[in-house]
This record gives sequence, structure tokens and C-alpha cells, in this order.
Amino acid sequence: MHWIKKLGYVTVVALWLTLIYYPIPGIPPLHKFFLYTSSPLQINSINNSNEVFKSSPFGEISIGVNEIGVPHIFGKNELSVSYALGYMHARDRLFQMEMITRQVSGRLCEVVGEKAYQSDRLWRKFHFEKNAIVWLNNLKKISQADYDRYIAYAEGVNYYIKNMPYGKLPLEFHLLGFKPSKFKPENAYLLVRAMDHRLNYSEDDLKYSETSQMLTDSLMQFYYGFIDPLAYPIYPELSPKMDAVASQLPLAKTKQVWKFKDLINITNGELGQGSNNWAVAATRTTTGGTYLCNDPHLTLNFPSTWYEAQLNFGNTTVHGMSIPGSPFIISGFNTHAAWGMTNATWNLVDFYNFLTPENTPINSKNAYKTNPKIMLDGKTTQLQKITDTLKIKGIGNRLVDYFESPFGPVDTFGGQLLATNWIAMMESHESLTFRGLEKSRSVSESRKALHNFMQPPQNIVLSDDSGHVGMVTAGLGAIHKTPSVGIIVATKLSDKVDYKPLQGIFSIENPVKGWVASANQHQVNSDFSKMVSHRFEPAGRGRRIAQVMESRPKHSIDDMKNLQKDIVDIEWSWLKERMKQYLPPNEFEKLNGFSGVFDTLSTQATLFYAFKLQLIKNASLQIAPDLPWNPSHDIVLNHLLTKATLPTKKGDISVKDLFISSWDSTKNELTKKFGSDSKNWQYGKYHQTHIKHLTGLPALSFEPFASVGNNRTVNVAANLPATTGPSMRSLITFSKDGPQAWFMLTGGQNGKINSKNYSNQIRNFRRNEYHKVLLKKSFKPANYQTSIKFN
Repeated sequence: MHWIKKLGYVTVVALWLTLIYYPIPGIPPLHKFFLYTSSPLQINSINNSNEVFKSSPFGEISIGVNEIGVPHIFGKNELSVSYALGYMHARDRLFQMEMITRQVSGRLCEVVGEKAYQSDRLWRKFHFEKNAIVWLNNLKKISQADYDRYIAYAEGVNYYIKNMPYGKLPLEFHLLGFKPSKFKPENAYLLVRAMDHRLNYSEDDLKYSETSQMLTDSLMQFYYGFIDPLAYPIYPELSPKMDAVASQLPLAKTKQVWKFKDLINITNGELGQGSNNWAVAATRTTTGGTYLCNDPHLTLNFPSTWYEAQLNFGNTTVHGMSIPGSPFIISGFNTHAAWGMTNATWNLVDFYNFLTPENTPINSKNAYKTNPKIMLDGKTTQLQKITDTLKIKGIGNRLVDYFESPFGPVDTFGGQLLATNWIAMMESHESLTFRGLEKSRSVSESRKALHNFMQPPQNIVLSDDSGHVGMVTAGLGAIHKTPSVGIIVATKLSDKVDYKPLQGIFSIENPVKGWVASANQHQVNSDFSKMVSHRFEPAGRGRRIAQVMESRPKHSIDDMKNLQKDIVDIEWSWLKERMKQYLPPNEFEKLNGFSGVFDTLSTQATLFYAFKLQLIKNASLQIAPDLPWNPSHDIVLNHLLTKATLPTKKGDISVKDLFISSWDSTKNELTKKFGSDSKNWQYGKYHQTHIKHLTGLPALSFEPFASVGNNRTVNVAANLPATTGPSMRSLITFSKDGPQAWFMLTGGQNGKINSKNYSNQIRNFRRNEYHKVLLKKSFKPANYQTSIKFN
């Protein structure tokens, strides 16, 4: 019996050793947790001591880190501060940088397994990893100084990786069981493509094509027209000029679109989660200096998109928000000028179908075996087949096939072979812009720097210490030959839509009104808008900003802070008269006294917002069930405000009946969620914000919390629960005493969960509080919590 017991012990030990050493897909290598030398229990992200290193390749560098983790970097030249910023980005955001690189190069499957297969398949066909090397080498020919900054930045990142104590390796690497890769200088180009995808990539044309097969031409024109009747333009001063430009554009016949089915799962969520920025000229401020406010709304994640930093080199001191993976300040200010940006929301992804020699559209059936032929300019062209290998953790290699064409990579979408032409495929060198902005001394100089910006257009707001303000929509636009959306059937090479720089067209400095602003809406009320985009963001936020700007002759700094945290939904003022007209008096009384303010305690905010969502949803459902793409919010809203009936696939419906049925279903929905007592319908229960870690792991995320605002307020909190909002805020002013600024970062500086700066600024975000920023032109250790020196 004794030997049986010993055998049992041996068996248990053997099973235990097998369990902790055998690589189980999706589970980190467990044996490392039980060995002190390799255990993640050693993780120590606290940086509370001063550090001294040998001299950097670029000379002496001093870094002072304040109490919230913001580094102030002092170096002799651009290369030294780029090296140091690379070091700090790696120290605080290494896992984030690794995942951005892997995402865009299509190598996520290697570390997270099959769940990233669709992502890797999408990215790999664009060859960004290979193209980034070419683009970096081309930059060297254009600007040696820009090229050298990328080299120095990468050396700083790699110095940290090489000398990082094991206990500083971020927890995520332990959990996924891999080590950080060496950072390459060309990775900065991959970061730009990641932002392109976040801001611009969409498959709206596919959704539109399918929708157009479900509805009549008259319904498509009524609900999916190019004219937004509620539009409030960014540049009203330029609208007449752009009408003249549009009249000169060559118009072609609308291309035929082909029906296709079984698209990737498409969901129709809330629209309207874009950003805000504005600037006020010195003539319209109480301080006599300009104000610039930037408020980019992005998906809220841990770590944050942004990383605050100050760079001091030569005669330049620049402070603002960088993005880990790049050595430049993307949004910020120096001693003379400031800048910030929002997305221009243009359509920069086109999909193309082709005809075979038999004059039929190509499809995916047997295509990967036969290598299909297409007709272009009357000639037969064979698509070039590409076979790529994806390495999938826990599974092995998987081959993926696609084709190359003059219009971009050709892949399967809903049974059809379609080519994708996306602006991210274009070579561009953003360093030329951001390096220029860092050194700019005026709005005019900033505008010149923006002529080098050649990526998805951004509405870039500008100000300077001479009292001037400006706005430039800089970047490349896809000028369609005719207002059209959907798949383009290409029969000749000239059918490909080209990208052209447009910053010389949309630009203004010191308008008569004394301010400029953007909120992702139309640039102009002109036919030109039809050529560049089909769907801008709804006009509510832009109109609210203008309303506040014109509410008083001059504004204070506190006025600007209040505008950034404004939670008035202007659509209440539009809808309330119709609601009063259509709803029974005793029902409308439930909204008596409501002013459109969306705070967490309001029950009326819950009732109105839930009703508005239900009203728009019901209108879309009535048009036709299961629409692949819902019509524009503003177009539907305008019809609801101005029409007595709406046309649908089954005939006209009464707008009054739609209001009443939507009201009833809203009350039923809220009763199911919160009970019949409307006192329990506080907005903070109905509308919460959830900030998730980029891995999605709940333990690394932030618990949902009650949040103000909605997807139409200047202080955006979009979706239910809200996953999009102000990713950061900045307010910058110039006066005789120099620049001053107030910043807020949603999340924290440090990407390591056990750092005190991981989520410490969430409190500021929830309270709408800022931290004061002052430019420091000399390094004094006493000004900082810790310091890092490269002697």
C-alpha cells in the first residue's frame, strides 16, 4: 500500500509539471509564475527614484518627471530629445507600442491566437510592414533631419528594452507569454496607418450598395441624399467660392453597383462621436490673448491614445500630446504658436468590382484556383495571386490568398471579389508637418507647415501670440467625378479615384467673426461637399459651439472650460415643439422645465434621450427592416421635424403616429430597466462610461461609471454604455507673460496597471478638471518628483 501512495504522489507531481510546462493555447506559461527569477510577481512599475545612465549617443539629456508622470525633456538638439522621448514612451507604454506595430503589420495572431485572424488578414494585404521601409528611405532623401529623428527615437526605445529589468516587463507580456520586439525606425509609419484606420477606414460603400438594392431610387434619394438640410459649415465664408469650384468639376455618369450578400456582420450603432476644436482671436477674449481648445473624441482605452510631454532643444520649447510610436508633439504649443486637430470625416476608402472578358462581374467562386481575368481599357488583364502565411499561436501556419490589381488588393467581400483603394496606402511623411509645427512662430508659418500633411484630412485649428487664429483642413481628398456612393465597377484605369491635396482650398485666417471652430461637420455648404464625403457628423455640436461663441462679445478662460464640458443637447430645442404637438399633454408634462442639460441626476434627460434614440430607430425600421446602413441622423431628424408623413417600402406612415409609438415604447423600455417609478430613471443609471483595456481584460479595465452628456453634446459621451469621449482636452492661451495651458488626459500617463499614474486622471475627467501646464525652459531637479539623466 505504501508504494501505491508513493506512486500516487509521483503521478500528481507529473500531472502538475505537465500542466504548468505544457503550452496550452490562450494560457500564459504557468511554470514561470512559480520561479522567482521569472515570476510576474516581481513586476514593479513604480518609478520613484532618480536614475543616471551613461551618455546617450546624442549627448547629455535631463528628464524631469512630475507627479502625474509627465516628462519634461531637456537636450541639446532634436535628436537628443527624440531619443529621450523614445525611452520614456517605452518605459511607460511598451505593450501599447508593441500591439500597434503587430496590428498594422498583421502579426497579432502570433501572440493572441486565432481571435486576431480577421484583423491580420485585413492588414497583411496592404503590405505596410514592407512599404514602411521604403517610405522611411524616401524620407531620408527628402529631409535628413526628419529621418534622423526617427532613428534617434528608435534608439531610445531600444535602449530601454535592452536595459529593462525583468521586473519592469509589463504584465501583458507575461500573460501572453512573449517578449517585446526590437523597435524599428519605420514603425512610426505603422502608427500613422493605425490612426488612419481608427479615423477613416470604413466599409460604408459596401453597406450603401446593399441598401440601394433594397430600396427604390426615390427612397434612396429621400433618405440617403447628399444634401444635409441641417448642416452648419466649418467655413461659411468659403461656401460661395466652393460652389464655383464644384461647377468646374468634370461629372461622369453614376456607376452601376452590383448586388452582393452575406457581408461581414454590420451593426448600426449610434452615430455622432466626433471631436471638437476652436480658437478665439484676441479681439474676442477678456484677457487680450488668443484661446485655442482641442478636444479629440476617440474610443476610450487603457492605455490612453495620448502621452503628454515637453521637449526642450535649442531655442525651442514645445509641450503637448504625443502618441507612443512617434517622436513628435501631435497637438500642443510652443512659446509662439498652438495647434490641435479633429477628423475631417471624408470618404477615403473606395471599393471596385471588375468585369470578366465575358462581361460579368468577377466573384470569388473558384477564383483562387483559376486566377481571374478582368477587362480594363478593352484589354484582358490577369490578377496577380498572392499567397501569404499567417502564424497563429496555438494552431500553426495558415495560408491566405488575395490578388493584386492597379486599384489595390483584391479580396472577398460577400461573395464578390473587390479591390480596396484606401488612403493609407499612399506614401506620406507627417514628420514634415509636425516638425514644422513644433518650430512655428505664427499662424501663417503653421499654415505653411500643414501643406506637407498628406493623410486623411484633419481640421487643424491654429493660434499664436500675436492675436491671430486660423483653421486649415489639411490632407488628401478623394475627388469623385460625380456624387456617388457604393461599389464602383471599373472598366478602365481612369475609373480609379485619385487623392489630391486640398489644404490650399479649405483655409482661413482671422475671420471677421473673431473665432473658428470645427466639430467634424461639413466644411462648406456647397456641392463640393458631395464630391468628398457622403456622411459628415451631425450638425448639433457645431451649432452649439457657434451658439455659445455668439452669446457674448468676449470670452474668458472659464468660458472656454465651460464650453468644453458643455452638456446641452441642442436637438431638444428642435424637437420639443413637435413633441408638444404630437404627444398627449399629460405625457409632454413629464418634460416640463427640461432645458436639454444632460447631467447624471436628471430623469428628464433619460426620458428625452431614450425617446430620441427610439424615434430615429423606429423611423429607420419603418423604411425597411434589416437595413444594412441606416440613413443619416440629421436627414431623418429633418424629415421628422418638417414632414407630416414619411415614405417607406410599404407606403407612407404618419410622423405623429411614429412619435406616439416611440414614446410608448420608450416608457416600456425604461420601466423594464428601472421600474415604473420615473424617479429612478436618473441619467447616471441609464448612461455610463466604460473605459476598457486594449486587451479587453476586465481586471485591467475601469469599472463603468455614471457620465454626463451624450453623442450630440459638446462634451461627448457616445454609445450605451459610452465607450467614446474626450480622449484628452487642452486649453492654450497666449499673453504678455507667455503661453499658459490647461490639460486633461482621460486615463493616465503610464500603461502599467500597478503604476499610480495608470488611471489617476480619470478623476479629473469625471470632475471636468484640468492640470495647469507651464513651459519650463531650464532643468531644475527640485521642480520634479523624479529625474533621469544621460550624462
